[in-house]
Amino acid sequence: MQKMKLDKRILIVIVYVALFLEIFWFTPFQIKKFIHLFSEVGRLRKNIVQFSSQKNYQQNLLSRKKEISREIIELKSKIIAPQDVSVLQAYLSRKAKENRLDIEEISPNSPQEYKITSQGKFLALPVDIILEADFHSLARFFDDLEKGDYFLAPKEMEVIGAKPYHRVNLELYALIKEGRW
Repeated sequence: MQKMKLDKRILIVIVYVALFLEIFWFTPFQIKKFIHLFSEVGRLRKNIVQFSSQKNYQQNLLSRKKEISREIIELKSKIIAPQDVSVLQAYLSRKAKENRLDIEEISPNSPQEYKITSQGKFLALPVDIILEADFHSLARFFDDLEKGDYFLAPKEMEVIGAKPYHRVNLELYALIKEGRW
């Protein structure tokens, strides 16, 4: 094998050329590539954060949709069907008994048109109730009706004072939906 003798000048020129290429050719290329990669990482990080927030937003919307669907079903169940007027009377009688009211009469009247919507025709059913009670029991009765199974609203109330119980003439309105959902 033959050994090559390199002149020191040639070796210095080769080293300078290599340094020159490294500094002016390879390094700027690597810097450009690094800057591009750095901006790409920033863009990807921003997309990941945006995706995560959109995914959380979507999950919140889906859970809210389920919650609203449950609320709609619950609210629909508070509306009486025309054939369930006797069920309403039994409900009122039960609530009165639970609150120690002495009911003399519960009489539903003819339904009145309340509102027509895209969901159908709704009627207001007036229900006259004659009862005897003290004020505390009457207040508990109204509280139970407000939180109860049906949409019920008092329209008129006449209290005739007597001890220990007062005679109360009460007119409530119940909400009826004509037809099917």
